Amino acid sequence: MSIEEFISTFSKEWPIVKRAPRSVIMLVCAASALAFAVTRYLDSVELSSAKALVELKDAMIADYKDKLSGATPIEAKKRIDALETKLKLLDVRRLSPAQISAITNKLKNQKGNLDIAQDMGSPQLRGLVADFSVAANNAGWTTSQSELMGLRDFPPSGVSLVVNDSSALSPTETVVKAALEAAGVPFDVVNGSGLKLVLTVKSE
Repeated sequence: MSIEEFISTFSKEWPIVKRAPRSVIMLVCAASALAFAVTRYLDSVELSSAKALVELKDAMIADYKDKLSGATPIEAKKRIDALETKLKLLDVRRLSPAQISAITNKLKNQKGNLDIAQDMGSPQLRGLVADFSVAANNAGWTTSQSELMGLRDFPPSGVSLVVNDSSALSPTETVVKAALEAAGVPFDVVNGSGLKLVLTVKSE
């Protein structure tokens, strides 16, 4: 959220807020400022440690709720829900060593090229992109990484296996599908142009 968006949103809410008691007005102002600060911070920070990210997420939610305890306005509650939703998107997903080995062992049956793309709006997926790249590279595959903008309708699994025709998979597409299954990685097969893995947040 930019400063302009923050000011615009708060201005629209002000006619309602100003009719409330002074204590509630102060509470809403504090909640608005805190939500803006947290959003700005989360948009700019890149955390490499999953443990640190989880601790940060829990601490922010706890602190936010503590400041809004008592007579919390309805609008403040909505802000809490929005913050929790945003923090859920920061959950880090990685492949385990066993999953990486399982993918590598399956891909060794055939050499190929694999593009691994991620939603540009989800920087927390970079570790997962790296894991898939390592698994494929260890099998002798050539990989490339890219970021995509404007993705919509995220699949429940958060992993899309894009193929040319799901009803008639090519040998290369078949082995990638088998590798994901062998590793126990949930995924959705999607018809598109060219073989690639697209990583997004989960829709569920």
